[in-house]
This record gives sequence, C-alpha cells and structure tokens, in this order.
Amino acid sequence: WDEPALKATFELEVTTPVDLVCVSNTACVSTEVRAAAGPGGSGGGGRREKVWRFAATPVMSTYLVAVVVGEFDHVAKFTRTGVQVTVYTPPGKSAQGTFALDVACQALELYEELYGVPYPLTKSDLLAIPDFAAGAMENWGCVTYREARLLVEPGASSLDARKRIARTVCHELAHQWFGNLVTMEWWTHLWLNEGFARYMEFVAVASIFPGWDFWTDFDHEVFGTALRVDALRSSHPVEVEVHHPDEINAVFDIISYAKGASVIRMILEYIGKENFMKGIKLYLEKYAYGNTITKNLWNALEEASEMEIEHLAESWTSQTGYPLVKVEATGMNEEIEISVSQERFYEMGPMAEEAGDATAEKWQIPVRVAAQDDGPPRLFVLGEGPEGAAEAALGAHLTALARAGRWYKLNAAGHTGFFRTRYPP
Repeated sequence: WDEPALKATFELEVTTPVDLVCVSNTACVSTEVRAAAGPGGSGGGGRREKVWRFAATPVMSTYLVAVVVGEFDHVAKFTRTGVQVTVYTPPGKSAQGTFALDVACQALELYEELYGVPYPLTKSDLLAIPDFAAGAMENWGCVTYREARLLVEPGASSLDARKRIARTVCHELAHQWFGNLVTMEWWTHLWLNEGFARYMEFVAVASIFPGWDFWTDFDHEVFGTALRVDALRSSHPVEVEVHHPDEINAVFDIISYAKGASVIRMILEYIGKENFMKGIKLYLEKYAYGNTITKNLWNALEEASEMEIEHLAESWTSQTGYPLVKVEATGMNEEIEISVSQERFYEMGPMAEEAGDATAEKWQIPVRVAAQDDGPPRLFVLGEGPEGAAEAALGAHLTALARAGRWYKLNAAGHTGFFRTRYPP
C-alpha cells in the first residue's frame, strides 16, 4: 500500500524515553509522562516514559509520514502568515540553525505569494540528522536534512556552503506544495515533483539573496549539466515509464531534476511568468490533496495562458535528448539565403545512419531572436504548424537581416531555450 496515489490521514501517538524529543508531521497536541511498563505488562522498575500525541494530518501519501525521536536543541520563529518554523539541531548547535531558519521563513512567505495557495499546515519543522543517507527528505511539515545541508557555523561556513544549504532548504519547502499537497499519481511522473522543486529553489534563493547572481549558477550547475548529460546516447526522456518499484531509484537523476527544471524555465519564459504562476495556482487548487499526471499540469497552463502548451511540452518530456538548431547560409552579400532546420544533438555527433533520418526526433522549439536595430527579440516556434513553415519564416527573417548586414542571435533573452545553435561560418 506504500504508493503515492494511496493517500490517508494519520493520527499518531508515540511513546519515548522522557529525556528525548519527538517530532512528526503535525503539531503535538498533548504529552503525558507516566510509569513505564516492563516486559509482559510487569512493573518498569521505576522508569518513566513520555507519550506524545499529534494532531491528525491532512490526506497525504504514506511516503511523507515521519516520526523523529532524538536529542535536539532548536530555534524557532513565525512567518508573517502565522506558520511556526522550527529548526532542530544536535544539542549545543542551535546557533548553527539560524541561517536555515531565516531562509525557510522567507521561502515559505515567497511560495505562498507566488502560488497563491496558503501553506497547508500550521508548522514547518526542519531537522538536522547526524547520519542521513539522502541530502534531505520533504516529509510534510517535518523535513529531515543531513547536517551539512542545514547547519551553518557563524563566521566559518563558506559562501558555497551557505548557497548549498539555501538551495536545499528552498527545494524541500517547494515540495510542500508541489509533491505533498499535489502528488504525482505514480513514479512515472516523478519529474513533476523534482523538476519543479529544482526550478523553484532557484526562484526562491535568487529572491532572498539578490546579490548572489543565482541564475548564473543555474545556467552552470543545472542548465549546463543537463545539456551535457542529455547529449549522451545513454540518456533517457524526462518522463520515464516505471513498471515496478525496483525501478524508482533509477529515475532520481540529472534528467528528472536538471532537465526537468530547464524545461519548466523554458515554458515559463514562453508563456510569461504571470500566466505560468496563474496556471500553477489553478493546478494546485484543482488537485489539492490529490494526485496528478503530467498532462494535468499542461492543461492548467493552457487554461491560464490561452496558449497551446501540451504538444510543445510533450516534445520535451517524452523524447530523449534535445535539438541542435542549424542555421545554414548559401550565397554571399545581397544574394545570401539563410535556412533553418533541427536535428538531435549528440556529444560525439550523429552516426551515419542517423544523419538526415526523416523519422528522427523533432521538437517544438521556442526560439527568441535578437538582432541589431530590431527592437525586442522576436519569437518563432520551430516545429509548429505545417511542416517546415516556422523554419521557413525564421529563415526568411534571418535572410533579411543578413542581407542588411545586421547581426542576429538565436536563443536571446536569457538563453532559456533548451537547445544548441550552429551558425554558418
């Protein structure tokens, strides 16, 4: 029964030694210290135990249930909307939790504003775990972190360490809506959770720390990494069919996270931030406490933007790799002719049998073109409409620019298109 679509509410009661702290998904509503029972119900030899009772959770997936018991110090404060945020640290390290606490409060406030949907719980706990295999886990309201991904030693931790911690905190909190409130129906749609959270972590950190120039980090660490890995023949689509739970770990990789985030950014730039966030609000409200598939997200974005999204987006999530946009020239000066085409980009180039293959992958590619003395970049969507029509229109535009001796650049306005361009020599 441990599947994302099988949701339930959980009302937990946990018994611990009296000197330990217990944290779970929801707020503790009562505690009771009592005499501990011994084996078979006999006396406990004078020992005492503590019973913790937690409020009922919202409807949620089983993989998000968490109970943490241990020795902790903590620091806490409230967001502007009244959510109590607490960072639990090993004893004696509470001062190292203040950086993550500040980031978490600002991230929750930002996400509530951007999504237009309130944080669904009354509290948000972040716990530093001394021995934790994953970097972090987004358990609803009870997020667990490796110590190195949560604690900052004042005056000693490097800028890179603070960046990693801010990213991880914002990533896991993005999941509180995208993954926890609305959950993928099955692991095939994992990228809906991870690609979106990877993108939103950069949105949040860039807002909280504007001096960090964080989108440059995105281009290098996320976008650039995805381009490199997805150019390999061993790559796979963003959305991978998962037939058995044993296959799940294989899809927690760079393609789901980094390419997924890059595709999300490209679609946002294509339809505009306002339309995109309006669509996200529709999506979260419609499927709150439920499960979705990728198509549900595209439908919400289409409703918000009144643009056709699904076919364009599916060309990026259902196919392996990404395109090389080829700009080729014949003739010279006033006789020059520019043509535009696309083919899959391979790190080592296409094999002989792949070159010119009419059945090869094709993408709908939003291409913004900037040119000398031409005003704002113009948008062309290659692969849209009658076959070759958009490519011919872009070719005619570039031909006119070239004959006038004016420079041009494809993938302008932030370099957000997930493709490479080859220009004529």
